[in-house]
Amino acid sequence: MKKEKGSVTLFVLIACMFMIIILLIVNIGIMNKNRSEEKKIEEIAKQYNQNETDLDDAYKKAVDENEYLTKSEILELIQENSEYHSGDSCMLHATTGGFVMDEGTAYVCNVYLDKKINKEVKSITVNSIAGVVIMQNGKYLLGSLNNMATDGFLIDEEVKLNKTENDLNGNFLEIIIRVPTKHKDVVNNDAIGVVLSRLSITFN
Repeated sequence: MKKEKGSVTLFVLIACMFMIIILLIVNIGIMNKNRSEEKKIEEIAKQYNQNETDLDDAYKKAVDENEYLTKSEILELIQENSEYHSGDSCMLHATTGGFVMDEGTAYVCNVYLDKKINKEVKSITVNSIAGVVIMQNGKYLLGSLNNMATDGFLIDEEVKLNKTENDLNGNFLEIIIRVPTKHKDVVNNDAIGVVLSRLSITFN
């Protein structure tokens, strides 16, 4: 009996030690896994912090190296690009309406500009024009759509601002086209249609 009890006790001790060893191995494995995960998390955190620092440095460098416009400078730039100033010029193609004056020897029409005219502009002059068509009631008074008039007329070099329209929009020009002789079918203030091709003007 004593030998049997001793064998059982020894067996139990061995079994307990075996279980303890297994538990220790499992515990060590879990601890090693946790340490490995902690190291990975630390590396990721370091990389993130490094990237964030690099971004901050890059942003500061960009800000330091570049000059930025103030609000007033931006508004001034917008204003400058939204108006015609002294020294500017432009090329216009216009289909517009007008009327007869000077006993039928002059035709007046308004030309719309894409931008306003700066108040500092003193005068506006016509440099050249490729062709003109003037019509009334379906009849051509000067040139035609298939054959624009390139001579036989003069355009007043000094262009007037249409004061009524200019007060509202600041971008209407009054163009006067003169012919040497009166057309037999027109009288003062008759309405006309006008086509201007490649009208070159300069703001002085």
